[in-house]
Amino acid sequence: MKHSVKQTIKLLAWMFAAIIIAILAAPRMQEKIIVPAANPWFIAGLAVGLMLAGALLWWFLMKKITPASISIIWCMLLGYASSDIFERMVPFVSAHGWFVRFVILMTVYFCVAYGFYRLTKRMVESWEFTRKYLWVSNLLMITILGMIGAELGAIVSPLAAIIILFGAAIYDAWAVWKSGTMVKMAKYFMDIRVIPGIALAKKEEGEFAILGGGDIFFIALVSTAFYKSSISSMYITAAAMSLAVVALFAASQKKKFYPALPFIFAGLLMGLGVVWAIV
Repeated sequence: MKHSVKQTIKLLAWMFAAIIIAILAAPRMQEKIIVPAANPWFIAGLAVGLMLAGALLWWFLMKKITPASISIIWCMLLGYASSDIFERMVPFVSAHGWFVRFVILMTVYFCVAYGFYRLTKRMVESWEFTRKYLWVSNLLMITILGMIGAELGAIVSPLAAIIILFGAAIYDAWAVWKSGTMVKMAKYFMDIRVIPGIALAKKEEGEFAILGGGDIFFIALVSTAFYKSSISSMYITAAAMSLAVVALFAASQKKKFYPALPFIFAGLLMGLGVVWAIV
């Protein structure tokens, strides 16, 4: 969707920050995660299947349970992701026995989950609070998206990452242009003030400028997967996919929703061409 120049710049700045976090975390994640060689097609197929299952689960949740329950589930997921990242990135945790490690990780889990729940609850109650403190949600989201992207990028091979992005791009295009599922989901999350991505509050109450978390996550995942090949490959693919998002924002029109992943995949292909030519 088309946004003002100022809003677009802010959204892109948050996106670039998430990608920088992923790139900085990549060496640590690659060091901590040792995965035996596996068929990249199998890994990619499994990942795409899990993504589709997750999308169906979210659709079911939106149909069957209350917005408050959706908020609680989302906060629990963020809490779990935060504790997992904390364990990977902080050497102090792994240096202790299982009990101390459990206490530390549970503390991180509950602090993030409960803190984010209180934040979203206040956001629902007050639009002024939303406009003032939405940056806190954005900061948490870019940290988690960047770190989790780097973590999964350490697990999959570059080929598997390419296949996963291709499968996700096809689904994203279908869910936005054909079924409208992704658009309905985005509007639903905006209504309950639970934003699975980066958001800016507009002047009109209940209106947001949004960049989906999945778009940021896949840039982080695919680019850090190329860390195994070379650091320059990681930088080039990250830059190419990021520029594809910039181009999409520039070409978008008002009141229209666009699937970003097909454009990100096209950017990846151009980036791979550059890698092939100069690396």
